[in-house]
Amino acid sequence: MDNLPMEKLHRVELMICDELDRICKKHDIPYFMIAGTLLGAIRHHGFIPWDEDMDFGMMRDDYERFIKACEEDLNTNVFFLQTMDSDPHYPKAYAKLRVKDTHIKEYTMRNCPCMDGIFIDLFPFDYVPDDPAKQKKNQKERFLWNAMMDFKCGNDAILNHNAGIRKALKFMSHFVSRKTMVKKKKEIYPRDNEDQTKFIVTAQGSYGYFKEIIPVEYTKKLTYYPFEDMFLPGFEDYDSYLRGMYKDYMTIPKGSSRNKHTILSLDFGKYENDKRFEV
Repeated sequence: MDNLPMEKLHRVELMICDELDRICKKHDIPYFMIAGTLLGAIRHHGFIPWDEDMDFGMMRDDYERFIKACEEDLNTNVFFLQTMDSDPHYPKAYAKLRVKDTHIKEYTMRNCPCMDGIFIDLFPFDYVPDDPAKQKKNQKERFLWNAMMDFKCGNDAILNHNAGIRKALKFMSHFVSRKTMVKKKKEIYPRDNEDQTKFIVTAQGSYGYFKEIIPVEYTKKLTYYPFEDMFLPGFEDYDSYLRGMYKDYMTIPKGSSRNKHTILSLDFGKYENDKRFEV
């Protein structure tokens, strides 16, 4: 989409972030910026100018507590917490906190009929097995059920594999119910949490299983960083995290190297003329 009104989009996302922060503080639920949102906080003291969303993480137990807290405290007149349970067409293992009466269509979700309001992403983190062989098995299981669930929900845009693999997985998805897929994903992701190893990984992050494995110690030492007109929590050791994700993270990449999700359409709905979001 050309001429995307990024500043206005960012202001709506900050409204969502404020709701996240309100609920987490009320229920004493730790959460933290990850990926491009933490990078934006450190390098730009706010949004990366071309970033189209916000990413936050929580440990699995805290994530489940947040889901539960939203049942009572989320302002459902404005927001919708999208999970595999709350939206019968949503395929992902992480949640999106969306604004009702708005629409944003991502290229990667272009064929999925799920609720598509403006959003921020909320990723649960799970422990990773110490045994490399178990890690590889875990990664393969996740890939299998994630891919089939995406096909089941009409979303095939982000499966970057050859045509044969895509065709086989799409064929297989016809013979497994969505209910079974949801059950399997819920079994696989938190499976290793009882062991509480030294490393954790995001649920279905866009950088890939092995790229997103980080020390659990990062999550135990959080501090607040300025982000636009807010202060948001992030890893105290942001340098190690960001170097692991982006290497020379303080160097702004050239245009062709910038990570964009690619928005196909955007509609602010009843918020189109809302003065809170005027630029």
